[in-house]
Amino acid sequence: MASDNGSLVKKVLVVRPDALGDAILSIPFINSVKKTFPNGSISVLIHPMNEALFKAVPSVDECILDWQSSRSKTLFPSKQYVSFIKESQFEYCFLLYSDLFYATLAYRANIPIRVGDGDRVFLRLLFTHPVSQSVRDFTQHVVEQNLSFRYRYPK
Repeated sequence: MASDNGSLVKKVLVVRPDALGDAILSIPFINSVKKTFPNGSISVLIHPMNEALFKAVPSVDECILDWQSSRSKTLFPSKQYVSFIKESQFEYCFLLYSDLFYATLAYRANIPIRVGDGDRVFLRLLFTHPVSQSVRDFTQHVVEQNLSFRYRYPK
């Protein structure tokens, strides 16, 4: 059931720009985010090879193809990339793939609520809501880890 605040949220970004298997395992998380924000538009920032997969997911409203994947790896996102994400005016960003590049992208794009893996000590400074993603807990399936991550963010 969506909270009152959840029904007011308009734009949500989920960052998962990595391999196909990880992308597939993020779908239950994305579906749960859509249930929480039923009136919101859910965008996913993904590797281009995963576009067909996410276009088939009803909870996904927009696929943003990661600029980083088609270029040589840089430490920080370009001003153009930051501006592109900022123009979308996302209210929430869930970083299922937490690294310096994507955490900085969300931070510099001034996304008001940035939820990421709080176990990454340096990166937690870039998140408004660092939470333990339990990726090091091998007793939980990755889907369960992702879903527990979702239930610990602010509503």
